[in-house]
Amino acid sequence: MACCQKASVHRSQQQVVIDHLSMAASRDHRHGKELVPQLSAMSRCCTDSLSKCVQVQQLIEEWWEQPAQFLVPWHTYHDQSLQQWAEQFIVLATKWHQKRLLS
Repeated sequence: MACCQKASVHRSQQQVVIDHLSMAASRDHRHGKELVPQLSAMSRCCTDSLSKCVQVQQLIEEWWEQPAQFLVPWHTYHDQSLQQWAEQFIVLATKWHQKRLLS
């Protein structure tokens, strides 16, 4: 191949590479214009969801720490609620403990 032909092929290859780079840049710019708003909306949605997760976690922790006698006060066993049974147990346990200390 002659020197001029090689230079011509080399320039045409350069032009192909430049054309591909231009198309890629154009496509990247177009995708960026389309994707950035979508990504921003998704980011806001994720942030909102995470804040709701924190709220739900706090509510669950409060519920978990809540004694059972306050959750189902309508449920009775032998005409006493769980809270009444717990209070009766505390009174009896205290009396038993005092009796042991005195004897």
